[in-house]
Amino acid sequence: MKYVKCIHHTIDHREGEEEFSANRKIKPVWTKVQGGGKIWLYPINIPNPGDLIHMWSPSKSKGGFQGYGGSTLTFPMEDGSEFECKGPWHSNSEALLKATGVDLTEKHLTFVIISRGQEYDGPKTILKNILYMDLKPMVGKFERGRELAKAFANNLGEKVYLYSKSDGGSSTGSVYPEEQEERI
Repeated sequence: MKYVKCIHHTIDHREGEEEFSANRKIKPVWTKVQGGGKIWLYPINIPNPGDLIHMWSPSKSKGGFQGYGGSTLTFPMEDGSEFECKGPWHSNSEALLKATGVDLTEKHLTFVIISRGQEYDGPKTILKNILYMDLKPMVGKFERGRELAKAFANNLGEKVYLYSKSDGGSSTGSVYPEEQEERI
């Protein structure tokens, strides 16, 4: 596993944007499966299909779901046809796996930084004493960053800070070692 080792890092929310942007330029081609009384759609031509899972219920088709404000979305399918559905919801890989058995849980694009300290300078977050930083966004579990941070926290026996970015946004927070977690 390659990573960058540095002392301090000011978070720039544009980091990894080149990879995220390149991925957004690919026009998804979709497949659908049924499970749990719903139709599930996910792209088959991108490296991170776990980030773009949608779910729709045919039983709600008259009134429609209210996902995307009740809009009708059109999905170009792998056979060349188009699938339209009113108000589908964006979903997640765990729900897809549970409902259909299709496992995309390790097909999410994330960018991760883990540090021992964190400060704020106005609107900027500065991570101090970097322990781990991806060179570029990586495909894996959505919780990949939390799992890495937990391993660092457990190894060090202290709280660490996690910055994790996906195509859907980013978050920064503390991750505690397991023994401290039980006391909190």
